[in-house]
Amino acid sequence: MKRFVCILLAVCFSLFAALCSSCKKRDESDESESAGGGSTEQQIKKTDVKIVENGKTDYKIVVPLNATAHINTAANELVAFVKEATGAELEVETDGESFSEEVKAISLGKTTFFESSGLKLTEKLGETGYVMKRMGNALLINAKDDNGVISAVYDMLGYSLGLEFYSYDEYTLDKTGDMYLYDFDMEFVPSTDMRDIMMRSLTTQYRQRMRLYTGSGLGHWITFAHTVTGASSAKSAGNDLYGFLPWSVYGKEHEDWYDASHTQVCYSNAEMRAEMVEQIKKRIENNPDGKYLMIGHEDNFDMCECDKCKAERALYGGYSGQELNFTNLVAAEVDAWLADNYPDREIFYVFFAYQTSQEPPVKKKTEGDKEVAIKDENGKYVPYYDNLKIRKNVMVMYCPIDSDFSKGFSETENGTQYAQLKGWSDLFSGQGLHDNIIVWGYSLAVYNYFIPLYNFGTYSEHYRFYEECGVHYIDDQAYSSSGVPCFEAMQIYIQSKLMYDTSLNYNALAYDFIDHYYGEAAGTFKEYFDFFRAYYEYLAETKQITGSIWQEMGKEEYWPTEVVEKLFDYLDKCLKDIEPLKETNPDRWQLLNDRIRRERLTPIYLAFTLHMNELSKEKQAEYLADMKYYTKKYEILESKESARDIDTLIETWEKQIGG
Repeated sequence: MKRFVCILLAVCFSLFAALCSSCKKRDESDESESAGGGSTEQQIKKTDVKIVENGKTDYKIVVPLNATAHINTAANELVAFVKEATGAELEVETDGESFSEEVKAISLGKTTFFESSGLKLTEKLGETGYVMKRMGNALLINAKDDNGVISAVYDMLGYSLGLEFYSYDEYTLDKTGDMYLYDFDMEFVPSTDMRDIMMRSLTTQYRQRMRLYTGSGLGHWITFAHTVTGASSAKSAGNDLYGFLPWSVYGKEHEDWYDASHTQVCYSNAEMRAEMVEQIKKRIENNPDGKYLMIGHEDNFDMCECDKCKAERALYGGYSGQELNFTNLVAAEVDAWLADNYPDREIFYVFFAYQTSQEPPVKKKTEGDKEVAIKDENGKYVPYYDNLKIRKNVMVMYCPIDSDFSKGFSETENGTQYAQLKGWSDLFSGQGLHDNIIVWGYSLAVYNYFIPLYNFGTYSEHYRFYEECGVHYIDDQAYSSSGVPCFEAMQIYIQSKLMYDTSLNYNALAYDFIDHYYGEAAGTFKEYFDFFRAYYEYLAETKQITGSIWQEMGKEEYWPTEVVEKLFDYLDKCLKDIEPLKETNPDRWQLLNDRIRRERLTPIYLAFTLHMNELSKEKQAEYLADMKYYTKKYEILESKESARDIDTLIETWEKQIGG
């Protein structure tokens, strides 16, 4: 057995060396070619002007008269972190004076101070880009959406005071008596305009600090996901996000509105469409701040097979073409109503490119035994029907659900997904629509929440590809229903950073995170992380595992006792690394101890599910105690998607141990 372990580890680390080399090469080449959003640090110089000197300040923060919640958050965060770093407390004043370079002020948002400065907001800023400019003693910050103002404040504090958030409970901040004004002259445009990760631990404040778009929650989505009948979603009382036309309400009198399964609608039925339009109007009125409205088919492969629907699919290029046409028709009717009743509101109508509708409606030809897409002289995909017209406020949400996320989209394994997203991109850009694509991404392993998805290091390439395709919005499905034990905070940090700026390097971000998040145990934890990645590479070579979200990783053949013990060895060494802190800094010790023991739940889970009988009674008791305590502490409720089974699993293990 020892010989087996030695051989295994040797193979793992040789693979890891190759992996690091290839990652390094890829990252270096990509960095030179990619255009990450915004200005670079080299363009921003420190001035002689001091916002704070010797712990005192004569600067003020200026906010609009009717400041939004986002502007107030930006001001409060600026006050708090400046005070923590320097001891000085900035006063917040309501807007009222015109711009002057002599005024010592930091202006946030759409103030009179900003408006009278001569600065303008350009269209290229999108919803979350920002302007930040120093003019004399004044610093002016503004954005089209106030989310951008929050991000700008954090970026400014990063330059001025070294502020960097690694998690909700870990950040760096330079403690100093002085704070300098930097010579900012920035129009920062994030690589992806709107960014969100569906992770349970992401509170509103945590989202904001990771530069995620906090308007992407229920406040900006009028309806979301599978909405035509609501058959795929449990509708709670008072929640009108789902189900325009549930079968239980309409089915008895209008059976022809539905497919044979009673879950999908008949898109060719004009009467059904008229009622859906009425329901959409109600949802819009009930959500006065809503902006995005999803018209999404249900989470299955069913579709209406009536003659009219078949004819429409033949005319418009398949199910996706039919849905696109339907969304156009609905949007036209609702927009006409809005013009008469709510002329200042603009709604974006989103349809799903998912399951049955992932393929874009483009022309194809037969080559040999395959159908291939036809491209024009510029290499662009050609629309299926010549008179295609997409309304300017219609968007597509593309879901690459069947991708191998351990590979880039340019690799053979993801050729289908590459062609699909490029097709959608070409269709919309060909209509002059460059911000109308949303990607519903995936970074979860649906069959096992205790074992991470095999996607280390590929986020960079994925997000760069999305940026190349003109993706406006990434909504990444992760672990929204449950906390997870393995690399959760690291995943949030890296994904957030890369969505914001795709030119960043995955490995550099990962190791920087580990340095700050695991502190005194960082050296050993890097070895643990490296081993995990290398072992996945080994399994890919020997067991053909993939980065599919459907990959079941909880098999004994993947996790022999020796490998599980190796995981424990690394994490137990991490616990030893922090042991001196127990005496010198007990609060810091407790924080790091909890973080390491949370990660330790992964090998505990593997030991209990695969090797229970090999554990001593002492180890069984120790591991069970940790499992009970830390699953509660971190709200780890599920071992797989929608299972809600952790308490049951713990009870089962407890009985086994007792026996």
